[in-house]
Amino acid sequence: TGRAPSYAETVQFLEDQDKGKRAKLIDDRLASDEFGRHFAIYWHKLLIPKSAGAYRRIPHDKFRSWLAAGFNDDRGWDSIVTDLVTAEGYLPSNQDNELSRKKDAKLQPQNVATAFINVHNTEGRPQPKGIITSVSRLFMAQSIECAQCHNHPLAKWRKTDFWAAAAFFERVRFQKAVFEDTSIGRLMEPIEGKALEYKDEGKGRFSFVPAIYDEPVIDMENANGKRTGRMIRSRYLDRSVPELDTSKPYRSEFARWMTAPENPYFARAYTNRLWGQLLGRGFVEPVDDMSEDNPPSHPQLLAELAAEFSGSEYDIKHLIRCICNSKTYQRSSEPVSGNEKDVKLFSHQALKQLTEEQLFATLQITLPTFAAEVKRQREDKNGHLFERYFLETYETGTGPATEFTRGLQQALRTMNGDGKLFNRNAILHRGSSDEEPAAVLRRIYLQVLNRPPTAAESARMTEFVKTGIAEIKALTSQEKYRPPTPRKDQPDQTPDPYADVLWVLVNSGEYIFNH
Repeated sequence: TGRAPSYAETVQFLEDQDKGKRAKLIDDRLASDEFGRHFAIYWHKLLIPKSAGAYRRIPHDKFRSWLAAGFNDDRGWDSIVTDLVTAEGYLPSNQDNELSRKKDAKLQPQNVATAFINVHNTEGRPQPKGIITSVSRLFMAQSIECAQCHNHPLAKWRKTDFWAAAAFFERVRFQKAVFEDTSIGRLMEPIEGKALEYKDEGKGRFSFVPAIYDEPVIDMENANGKRTGRMIRSRYLDRSVPELDTSKPYRSEFARWMTAPENPYFARAYTNRLWGQLLGRGFVEPVDDMSEDNPPSHPQLLAELAAEFSGSEYDIKHLIRCICNSKTYQRSSEPVSGNEKDVKLFSHQALKQLTEEQLFATLQITLPTFAAEVKRQREDKNGHLFERYFLETYETGTGPATEFTRGLQQALRTMNGDGKLFNRNAILHRGSSDEEPAAVLRRIYLQVLNRPPTAAESARMTEFVKTGIAEIKALTSQEKYRPPTPRKDQPDQTPDPYADVLWVLVNSGEYIFNH
């Protein structure tokens, strides 16, 4: 669900004697709204990459909300993908103001699912070659883009395979409407249309949109991106040729073929990606390149899970239950003798770094002081800037979660966290001053790392705390000692060795991974 458990959730789970508590917890987490939001964040990054030229035009919050609703409402993966691939309508505004709301109300129908196709908009229209590259990689785990401009002697995919698949998206166009002197494009798939030219002499831009062809074909480009005049007919990636009705959308037929239970790629692709998302590594790596030259580590298990997924009508939560209730998923990340170097056979849980969103959410669960600061910042007129700066600072990208991508900048920022975050008020259950340090330390470990300390950790930290308490007592007993003067809106600066322990744990390597 995109965050570590809270202290209360950790204690409740550890004290629960029910043998089925893991399965019950998995069901509870899948039923929470946090599940959909977390998966929406994951897929938003893949569907709308920051490198896309149209990235800034996308209403990102609205698109994530649409994705989250789909995941939380138990929509099948085939249904969500079909909506993305076949979407038509106006893309909602990426701003929330009176003019934008007025524009959205006038230009109908609004469809935020068009964001996926819209992000491939260059040269006056969504480009078929960009769409099919994303569709094949994200939904079928087939890397076909190298065949866009040449035939590799050892590769399965030929240039005609690439352009035949791209032909299903050749008719996608923008129907222009005008609002307040601004041209707005409605995404659609017309069955006829003339060639169009767009010129902007001031900016030196020129775009050409070809006419709608009478047949389901596309003009194949050469290695320089120039049209060759060679028309390639629509054909699926299994090389079967459909009988397409030219009066109906081609994309719908492609989506129907792609999401069919007998499709050789669709269920396997999502199953492998989800396994990698949950366990840090897929049966096939990279997860978007399931080629014949890149066989899975566990072919039978992948096949059985994929069949289970398609048989459940692509029920994402069902597949998650299958994986998370397994002994493989529940293994410790601590290796044992003989499997220390294993990175493919899942003999122990892989260490996955928390993404920037996971870290932001987890810090709010761990530190009440951080949660209070986030709340205070959000109440400010520019409150979004605090969260945006945090996410940009701790960004991990979309690569493998097992590859640590943060560096010195992020480490120093966390270690140098100001007194607003790391003070005695950050400890949830400090207890009385005469309580045994070991009991307080156990609660701090549960608060931060969601586990009790080992015997060695407890002994080491107890000694540290007792030494700190003795030093503070010696300091405060001096005649010239004056306690820090409390200041309005300033953190409590009273020395506290328990707060130091909390600071150490939050800055530990264990905390920034999937503890």
